[in-house]
Amino acid sequence: PATGSVRVDYSLNDATAIQISVLDVMGKTMLSTKLEKQALGTHTQEINLNGLSSGIYFMRLRSNEGSTLKRFVIN
Repeated sequence: PATGSVRVDYSLNDATAIQISVLDVMGKTMLSTKLEKQALGTHTQEINLNGLSSGIYFMRLRSNEGSTLKRFVIN
């Protein structure tokens, strides 16, 4: 379970821009961060969750390489 922030680790096969979004269970975008072109390799991004209520959320990471969705809980 997450509290004030969550760390997102990701790897890129090519240099590309990415977008990280936090969605509620209804699919509404609650937070969104667009990162300009990221270099090839492994990266870490800290996402501030302050202001979000306790509950179930989804983290979506999109790039030119595709998209991934992960579920997480805020206590």
